[in-house]
Amino acid sequence: TAPTPSTPREEESEGRHLSTLLLPAAETRRREEALAMPPDLARRKLVGFLTPSEDDGLESSSPTPKRGLAEPPQMLRANTARYPLNFVLSQHHCLEANEGNPQPTRLPPPVGAAMYGALGERCVVCLTGFGKRFMAERLVRYTQFFQGAHCKLFDAAAFASDAALEAAVAAYVEARDETAEIQLRESKVEPLQWHVDVGRIAAVFSSSDSSRWTGATKASRASIRDLNLCSKLIFVELRSSKSREDESLVESLDESERVRFARLTDFGETVTTHRVRDVQLLAIVKFLTHVHASGRTVYLTRHGQSEYNVLKKIGGNPGLTDKGRAYARWLGRFAATEICDRGRRPARLWTSTMRRAVQTAECVPHDVVDRGDGTPWTQMQHRASRNLDELYAGDCEGMTYDDITDKYGDESFLRAIDKLGYRYPRGESYLDLIARLDPLMHEL
Repeated sequence: TAPTPSTPREEESEGRHLSTLLLPAAETRRREEALAMPPDLARRKLVGFLTPSEDDGLESSSPTPKRGLAEPPQMLRANTARYPLNFVLSQHHCLEANEGNPQPTRLPPPVGAAMYGALGERCVVCLTGFGKRFMAERLVRYTQFFQGAHCKLFDAAAFASDAALEAAVAAYVEARDETAEIQLRESKVEPLQWHVDVGRIAAVFSSSDSSRWTGATKASRASIRDLNLCSKLIFVELRSSKSREDESLVESLDESERVRFARLTDFGETVTTHRVRDVQLLAIVKFLTHVHASGRTVYLTRHGQSEYNVLKKIGGNPGLTDKGRAYARWLGRFAATEICDRGRRPARLWTSTMRRAVQTAECVPHDVVDRGDGTPWTQMQHRASRNLDELYAGDCEGMTYDDITDKYGDESFLRAIDKLGYRYPRGESYLDLIARLDPLMHEL
């Protein structure tokens, strides 16, 4: 269910980066333990092949991975608790010099969802009107998870003065990630405006009326514009078509002002934009137009047991087992009684295109009901989307994890140290999966 708007806080809020959202503390500890061990033991601990005696630190005669990667680099030891912002950990060994490639690429191209912000954009989003905290918090969450950019929430009411807020915002957006610039330095590129990292976005609003960051008047917006915060500034005005007392005090944005702006009426029912052409700003406006003001309940279910589940194989397109079909029948009853409330609650059904998912949904009823205004509604109308398909394992499709370890020893090790960013040979990574879920989440 969509969260309700949060209560105001006194301090500014900083959301978490993609890595801290997806990397559990237990997995972080496991990686730290393994990376402190000799490389041979570390590889097998990470892929789950240490015996109890080996786990106590004893030497082992078990075979090492096929190609024999170098010892996990120091960078991994230092950053196991924080996912790197500029490349995936499983690429790190490719960036080290060797006999055949003494002058390697020091930073690979941006990959997937976590690197979307590699344009290095610096943006300040000033939100004004009703529901501004609600929208700002969702913008921070979305931008970090789906675009991988740094994004931080600033409430002007939490600062002693506008000057203190502006100093904090300026320091935040002007901060640089030097690890993203290593290749530019070696290429002798003049340090003008490099900004090749994942980007930084400050979402600013004021929960009090005493700050100019309310953006409620032309004068306040002009003063913010003239601050020159070394970033792209956009004002987002949130309005309601219903009359509100406080809106009579607001000077609405118009084209005569020399600022970028977006005006959203009734949470995106009507949208007006002005001078918004930048990729990052367009992405911000697009997301905000999809945010609902009221809750939407989303039920998630895994498919029923498949034939490959029994064989412990990954990927493929198998059908359901008898147990899987039994679950599908139970799901059909649950959907009719609990989700649709016996026809009183309208609902839709989305699945992947995989046989196991489609078969799991076969018992869900599709009754046609009257929504109360004479309009017919087909309950649980089925939509199959490839965007929901399982992670594609490429060359490893139809294999067990033991098979992968036997055939691609190093691949098992790379996936173990970097499950989020690791890409199967000719397959996908979880970052790729997040990227293809982005448009689906907008529709949802």
